[in-house]
Amino acid sequence: MRSYFQKAATAYSKGELEYAAYLSDQVTKLLEKEGIQWREENRGTILIKLDGYREFSFLESNSDTE
Repeated sequence: MRSYFQKAATAYSKGELEYAAYLSDQVTKLLEKEGIQWREENRGTILIKLDGYREFSFLESNSDTE
């Protein structure tokens, strides 16, 4: 998931706002799929609330090739 954030930040800094938004949407979809609470604190800043130990299915995902 960190690579999504890194890619989104890079895309945003290069002015590729549409791609950065797409990557951000992918992150939020992963969080929702896992039932993780999140909210947007400020524009472009996501607060993720984790409570205790969890195993995440998206860690085993091969969809992020980089």
